[in-house]
Amino acid sequence: MEILRTEHLLKRYGKGGSEITAVDDVSFSVAKGEFVAVVGSSGSGKSTLMHMLGGVDRPTSGRVLIEDTDIYRMDDDRLAVFRRRQVGLIYQFYNLIPVLNVEENMTLPCELDGRHPDPEAVRELLRTLGLENRVKHLPNELSGGQQQRVAIGRALITRPAILLADEPTGNLDSRAGDEIMALLQEANQKYRQTIIMITHNPELAKRADRVLTMEDGRISENGERGALG
Repeated sequence: MEILRTEHLLKRYGKGGSEITAVDDVSFSVAKGEFVAVVGSSGSGKSTLMHMLGGVDRPTSGRVLIEDTDIYRMDDDRLAVFRRRQVGLIYQFYNLIPVLNVEENMTLPCELDGRHPDPEAVRELLRTLGLENRVKHLPNELSGGQQQRVAIGRALITRPAILLADEPTGNLDSRAGDEIMALLQEANQKYRQTIIMITHNPELAKRADRVLTMEDGRISENGERGALG
């Protein structure tokens, strides 16, 4: 079952002689429950692509459909609500609120949406993430790996249609990075969570179901399945 599709996605910045094409006629689809890695060097357009997939940056032209909803036909207010409910975002930097504890940071998307998360679902997620003994800790009392676990929990708490991870291990040492990758794989398998991960690391990409390569704003499939495929 297809959960995401892009059609002739194009993103240009600037005008005239200074115009830059960051994403150039990109079309692909992702099935529900799939773990897809998009690999490419710095400047290849992969982060720009992720921002458009996540409803953060409107394309110059083309379409992004999530669960058959053409997200860029929405106005900004409706898109913000859709993004909060249906898209989980994980970045290289954790973007946690310093004055909120672990549980409060994790459940923030629900609070912003006027909803109260199910307490048992929160406890289960905390256990899955290995944070059950850090519930009341503030971000500055956590290691980098623990902070990224909180960011993953915040992205998963609404059970979004898709989870987008932009270099999720880029700010971590190799051990913590391996732990984060294992957690993403567990989320994919345990919750059947659809994940699209942006990375410059081809070894990390191999741990996904499918690998797409991005170069000069264009995307192609490697023709190889990842470790889970």
